[in-house]
Amino acid sequence: MFLRQLLNKIVKNTIIKECIPESKNASNDKIRLGIKKFHDNYEPFDENVYLNRNEDVRKAVENGTISSAFEHFKTVGRLEIINGTRNWEQINDINYSEDDFSSDNVLVSIICRTYNHEDYIRSALEGFLMQKTKFKFEILIGDDVSTDNTVKIIEEYQRNNPGEISLFKNSVNLGPVGNLAKISQKISGKYVAICEGDDYWTDEYKLQKQVNFLERNKNFSVCCHKVVVNHLDSRKANEIMPSNISGVAGFESLINGNFIYMNSVMYRWRFPGGLNKDNFNLEAMPADWQLHLLHAEVGKIRILDDVMGVYNRHENGIWSLSNSPIELHLKYGISEIEFFKTFENTFGGIYSQMLMRKSLYVFSLLSNHYLDNEMFEELYTLCTRFPDIFKDVFSNYGFNVNDIDTSDLNGFKNSILDQCVISVVVTSYNHENYIHQALESILSQRGSFRLEIIIGDDASTDKTSEIIMSFKERHPEIIKVMDPDVNLGVRKNLQRCFNNCTGRFVAICEGDDYWNNNGKLSKQLSSLRNNSDASMSFNWLMLYYESEGKYTPHPQQERLQARVLKFDDIVRSPIIGNFSACLYKKEAIDSIDKRYYDDPIAFDWLFNVLIAKQGDICFVKELLSVYRIHDKGLWSSNNPKVMQDKIRKTQENFFNYFERIEAISHIRPKVELFASKFRISDNGLKFNIDRIGTSADEFNIAGWMFKDRSSDNFVEKNLAFIDESDGRLIIVPLSQKERKDVVNYFSSKYKLNESCGFSYTGKLGLDKFKCYDLALFCGEKNQKNIILQKIGTKIMFVKNKWTLS
Repeated sequence: MFLRQLLNKIVKNTIIKECIPESKNASNDKIRLGIKKFHDNYEPFDENVYLNRNEDVRKAVENGTISSAFEHFKTVGRLEIINGTRNWEQINDINYSEDDFSSDNVLVSIICRTYNHEDYIRSALEGFLMQKTKFKFEILIGDDVSTDNTVKIIEEYQRNNPGEISLFKNSVNLGPVGNLAKISQKISGKYVAICEGDDYWTDEYKLQKQVNFLERNKNFSVCCHKVVVNHLDSRKANEIMPSNISGVAGFESLINGNFIYMNSVMYRWRFPGGLNKDNFNLEAMPADWQLHLLHAEVGKIRILDDVMGVYNRHENGIWSLSNSPIELHLKYGISEIEFFKTFENTFGGIYSQMLMRKSLYVFSLLSNHYLDNEMFEELYTLCTRFPDIFKDVFSNYGFNVNDIDTSDLNGFKNSILDQCVISVVVTSYNHENYIHQALESILSQRGSFRLEIIIGDDASTDKTSEIIMSFKERHPEIIKVMDPDVNLGVRKNLQRCFNNCTGRFVAICEGDDYWNNNGKLSKQLSSLRNNSDASMSFNWLMLYYESEGKYTPHPQQERLQARVLKFDDIVRSPIIGNFSACLYKKEAIDSIDKRYYDDPIAFDWLFNVLIAKQGDICFVKELLSVYRIHDKGLWSSNNPKVMQDKIRKTQENFFNYFERIEAISHIRPKVELFASKFRISDNGLKFNIDRIGTSADEFNIAGWMFKDRSSDNFVEKNLAFIDESDGRLIIVPLSQKERKDVVNYFSSKYKLNESCGFSYTGKLGLDKFKCYDLALFCGEKNQKNIILQKIGTKIMFVKNKWTLS
């Protein structure tokens, strides 16, 4: 089917039409719209060659009779070539050898892999058989034990086209890589084109165009083209791909991402004996990407703009997008890692770090999935297959990899679980109506961890202790009960439970709450594994209003988009909700300021703020636990006024634990907030700042000031701007402000009145070309030897506004 057959077809088709075979479920109209340019010309149009070989055209362009060489070719030239009135050789400067032109010598081998492609194979075969070439090509089809009518259809085409199709039927399913390797051993062509049985070609000159280019450009080893991606199983519009690359590319572009579609490629074939374990990683996927790269190692890549094929995207495809990413990685993940490792040392290893990152990503996805779903056999295979990656990933997860036994599956599983013990602290007081549900929800937890339950009943006077002991009798190896006869109070009860925890992780479930998902701990443990900087994880709360029998998702958490929160986020809002949503790293709990447990106004918000100071906070936005709101709840039983008073007190209490005051409240939108240190001067002066910021050319500050060794009240308080260049002062009086909250809190330590507060909001009459230090002091403006308390903040004019730094 080379020159002689070409001439026969030209006789039948005076004007060549687009040849798009029927394809089940495909919209040919959409496909036609996607096929651009002139794909029915005999080769990619080369204007210079056309002008050099066609003197009449060159003259017509020069004298303006026609606008361009391509205009002539489009309107006249191509028909003249087809009809034989303009010699084909005039635009073809390729000198084929006698061997290439011989009727007995194959120049191009077409490889086609099939497996259950009965809905598509006819289109693929028509695309092969319609090719018009000056050379001989062969069609090699390897069927991987199809269970539908694929083979019958191929055999039908063999009968109707004798000698043109070779079918190789595997006796056992070899998989896509094994099938490719087997067919490759039959290759006899100088060039190889590949098209899977569920894709097809739309340009009858596709092979000739690609051969022409490769013959003319010996430094290229790969020639591909654009295709229509036909989304058969979705309403997504068809696309021309690749969309972001054209022209010339190389190994570096390809190693960063595969942009070559298999039904578009032609190789200058470099494996005359076929693919085998010595020249090809038979365990690596994707096989097509590996094959592209192996050829790109020895030459450049040309991406033709011609759209000459249709790539069918459907749910049965090997890399179908209808599957989720995790499903694809679960199926091919190990082979993907093998693929990345194949090229780690290519060109002296210059791509090794990038490829290692890709390997780590896939390994992490797989290992997380296996851990979340207790798939230890698969996890063991993965870790022992890639021991170097295993050590890196599991060290990052927080495991001591030296203590993980990889000698056998059982030892591996137990050593993993030994490092994943979760201690669940249950605190209760008179929870006889709720404690059973709480404990059952804890015992139902599933995941790759060991569980211990530490119960601290705070001397309940109802039947809570009896219910707890009945659970201990059923689960003596898991449940440990603290002395139920001693009432310690909330914080001391927590402390004694924490002291008895042996796990690396600690969860809390208060006795009147419960968990409504048996994967709660596993999901939170996964979030901590994947954020080595995190100190805790909390989940989205379901609020249960017992008196109304109503469940409501926590509204503020519902609006929360971030999956990782910082210290500042927790300080500004008690967004975590309650203890029963939390899972902590034990080391973070052990670092809590011990004053917390003796503090009568220290609540769960402050506890979590202290935890947040040690690391990130992970948020799992799934409703995994229920916070019961009822009239006997430690917090929910308070009326709104008492709640607000407790909130105010615990916020004020915050300053006893932190020198830096992270801004609790905003002045107004778009105001820059800064923290200042709590300072003490030689004369006993103390000050603290709640808010400080700038907005346009306006300055804002608020706080309080007093002496700790005097009963004097500072009536006059001042803000000083100290010129950094010469030390001159610009003094602004601060307005007196009542601070009942400060007086109430410090009244037991200091003799104060409410005038200790101060504030200032106003325009700045400063020199925009200078920088100023901010300071506070009390007393008359003209007072000698005043002691300035520098805030540690500067103000300067930057980008048309006053800015604090």
